[in-house]
Amino acid sequence: MRDYSRWIAPLFVTISWASTAIAQQSTTSHQLTIQAASSDIILDGQLDESAWQETAVASHFWQNFPAADGPANGQTEVKVTYDEEFLYVGAICRSQQEGDYVVTSLRRDFSWNSNDVFCILIDPYNDRNNGFMFGTNPWGVQREGLIANGSNISTDWDNKWFVEVSREEDQWVLEMAIPFRTLRYNADNKEWNIQFNRNDLKINERSAWAPVPLGYNLNSLAFAGKLLWDKNPPKGDGKFTLIPFVSGGGVQRLEPPVGNEPPQLSPIDYTGKIGLDAKVAVSSALNLDLTLNPDFSQVEVDQQVTNLDRFELFFPERRQFFLENSDLFSSFGFSNIRPFYSRRIGLDAPVLSGARLSGKPNQKWRVGLLNVQTRKVEQNNTPARNYTVGAFQRQVFARSVISGIVVNQQATSFLPNDTLGYRPYNRVVGLDYNLRSADDRWSGIFFYHRSFDSETQGQSFAHAAYLGYNTKNLFLAWNHEMVGDDYTAETGFVRRNGVLRLEPFARYSFFPDSKIIQRHGPRLRLDLYTDNPYGVDTVLDRNISLSYSLDFLNTSSASLETVRYYTLLFADFDPARTGSDTVKLLEAGTAHTYQRYSASLDTDQRRWWNLGGSVSWGEYFNGHRLEAGGTLNMRFQPYGNFSLRANYNRIRLPQGYASVDYWLIAPRLDITFTDALFWTTFVQYNAQNQQLGLNTRFQWRFAPVSDFFIVYTDNYLEEGQNWTPNSRGLIMKLTYWLNI
Repeated sequence: MRDYSRWIAPLFVTISWASTAIAQQSTTSHQLTIQAASSDIILDGQLDESAWQETAVASHFWQNFPAADGPANGQTEVKVTYDEEFLYVGAICRSQQEGDYVVTSLRRDFSWNSNDVFCILIDPYNDRNNGFMFGTNPWGVQREGLIANGSNISTDWDNKWFVEVSREEDQWVLEMAIPFRTLRYNADNKEWNIQFNRNDLKINERSAWAPVPLGYNLNSLAFAGKLLWDKNPPKGDGKFTLIPFVSGGGVQRLEPPVGNEPPQLSPIDYTGKIGLDAKVAVSSALNLDLTLNPDFSQVEVDQQVTNLDRFELFFPERRQFFLENSDLFSSFGFSNIRPFYSRRIGLDAPVLSGARLSGKPNQKWRVGLLNVQTRKVEQNNTPARNYTVGAFQRQVFARSVISGIVVNQQATSFLPNDTLGYRPYNRVVGLDYNLRSADDRWSGIFFYHRSFDSETQGQSFAHAAYLGYNTKNLFLAWNHEMVGDDYTAETGFVRRNGVLRLEPFARYSFFPDSKIIQRHGPRLRLDLYTDNPYGVDTVLDRNISLSYSLDFLNTSSASLETVRYYTLLFADFDPARTGSDTVKLLEAGTAHTYQRYSASLDTDQRRWWNLGGSVSWGEYFNGHRLEAGGTLNMRFQPYGNFSLRANYNRIRLPQGYASVDYWLIAPRLDITFTDALFWTTFVQYNAQNQQLGLNTRFQWRFAPVSDFFIVYTDNYLEEGQNWTPNSRGLIMKLTYWLNI
């Protein structure tokens, strides 16, 4: 085994220096005192109760975009108060420009970038890393999410809270009521971090109460102000929520052909299911989530892609049970080296039950424990499995975090003489260090993971280090990844084994005094893989890219890029990914160098229609490839959106190799009749796998966080000039959120 201390020693010297240099926490003069409401508050979008008149005001918002050099043009005033059950937020969002507010949809969790929005960011833990976001637009549509890693917001999290809005020509006024049981916090902590921000899209201005410098994320908790309580906030422990569901429907699937008969759809397989989710507030800071016989039939299908890559693709988790506090379990490692990837659970066997305990016992510690049991599938002899994940985070210095994880996948019905390749167990342990400076200039991730199973060999490790430095104009980053040949994370996501990856990156931004351009500048990136995790021996892949991007004041953007590729194939490969046995393959061991160019353009997001697209052209292995794709969006404010996503690949290779034309076309219609009644139809045609799919979903939110779904799916296979039904199904599901 080679000595790789030459990689590790400089790394820890850098970590120690950076952590020491940034350990002093920043202070802020933005403080807001919160007092108990002196009268009842009626949620109607009017701040006319006496309690609001006696409340301190957070005002004088500062501009963050397009510049950060003074007060916001569209000013906002915010007030906060509380009673025993609710945290109340009232805000007046003033507007200097006539015309309609920009509201793209009445659907919950709408896009921040394409709407007029007001948001509150709450950090009850006072660690400037984790928290909650609650937002709304001028039509009172809700948007909530969890904040992780200092600024990353996941809007997949849903919970019960309330908001009402009133609109006038020169302002819109909102009232929020957030139940304390919805939050996780330490009831003995009388000082919270808090931030208010706003996207005033009519004038394309972003602003915040506590100033956020230009070039930094507006959602970064590093710049949040302080919320000072007059007494300890109410305790939220001892309460629980039940979310029962019932679902039923019918499914048909394509059966194998019998003799000379063409394949036929099976008879309708009628199904019915009853299950239960529960949330138990163990304390105001610790929550227990339970699921029994879960059903994910209402989950939207994945977006299809044209896959010309040699490695597995990563798709995001969409199942609700795995989403709350998901960062505590799934953010370990890097995007291509994850010790835990929740989509592995239930991939080949249905989930029977699950439990997840997570939260922050105090300001410094965050803990999580997840356990899920799947059923045995007799048809393909898939064993029943138990998945257990334990994780912790410990804050150090100003905002940095040391994290640990243990992942255990255990076959609970495994037989020693099974010959299908299933291991009786697979385990991964790991330690991560997330570096985040008080001023948000420095960020980094450093980790070491190791896997264990019945076939464990010597090189069963994964290690990586990322260090980034960000200012208004300059961003520099260094990344390296080392993955051993025998590292196996069966409940994780690992694209490549036995490699060392080096990835330095640099970007410089100019902010001109212009009425057209907001920012522009170059980017330079190297992405290199070798076949030895301990050093640079044989180069497998090397991509050098140079690009130049422009961001305009009207929300549009453009870029140009050129990339020089080098690929050494370690296995025979069909560049067109046809899957055919009759075409020639590029042989293992051959090296290919080629140059490609690309251009992209995104138009004004505020218009009722907008377009985003890109085109790339140039060499491709031993031939040429043209790729063009984009999305056309049309908005019928605020009740409907139509989008058309399309991608075209034209690959031309020498005679004997595959030359193909791949189309991927995906129209989508999203109708929001009200803020509680939705209908979405999603069609996808993928010429590469010769499939046509339809997914249409009706949703009625008849009570807060309580839904009735009707979902219909229909899939076809293309065979010559004919289309053969592959599967179809109709599912109905009813869920109800009951607080006890």
